[in-house]
Amino acid sequence: MSYPANSSPSIDPAKLEKLAEVAVKVGLRLEKGQDLVMTAPVAALPLVRLITKHAYMAGAGLVTTFYSDEETTLARYAHAVDTKDWPLYRTVFTPDAQIDYTTAGGPSGDLDTVVSQLSVALELFSRTQHFVSNVDVALDGDQARVRAMFFNPMIVSTGKQFFCGGWYNHDLVRTPDGWRSTRLVEDSAWFEGLEQAFT
Repeated sequence: MSYPANSSPSIDPAKLEKLAEVAVKVGLRLEKGQDLVMTAPVAALPLVRLITKHAYMAGAGLVTTFYSDEETTLARYAHAVDTKDWPLYRTVFTPDAQIDYTTAGGPSGDLDTVVSQLSVALELFSRTQHFVSNVDVALDGDQARVRAMFFNPMIVSTGKQFFCGGWYNHDLVRTPDGWRSTRLVEDSAWFEGLEQAFT
C-alpha cells in the first residue's frame, strides 16, 4: 500500500490512545523518574505524541524524540559528501547497499568500494556544495523510492570550478536507526565548465 510522503493511514483515535497507553505500561514498563528516548519517523507523530503524554502520566522524567524522514536522510547525505565525513556518509546507507556514480565518472559498487574510491576522488576539490530539491517520494510501508534533483558547484581551486546537475535515485528502507538507502543511482544530466576547470 502506498501513502503520500510523511503520511500514514487513518487510525481510530481511541485505538491509537490505547496503543500508546499499552506501549508505556506494558511494553516499556516505564518507572517513575525514568527518562525515555525514542526514534520515530515523522509519519508516526500522532502516536509519538500520545506515548509522550502517557509516559509523563506514568511519571517519566524527560521524554525526548528524534525524528527521521526521507528528506533528512538526503540532507545528511549532502552534508557528509560536502564535508568529506565518510563515517557520516556510511550512516546514510545499509551495510549491503549498492551505489552507482558512473554517469558522473565516479565509482560503482558496494559501500566499502565506493567510500574508498570516492574519498580519494573528492580530494581533487577544495570545496563542493550539493543542493538537493524537488524530492519525490513513493512510500510503501517500510520502503520508499526517492528521486531528487541535485545541483552541484564543484570548486577545484580559486577561479577553477564547474557545475553539474541531475537526479539522485534512492531505494530506502526504514530501520531502527531511521531511513537508510539500500541503493543509490546518480543520474547526471549535464555538466558546465568541466574541461576549463582542469586546464
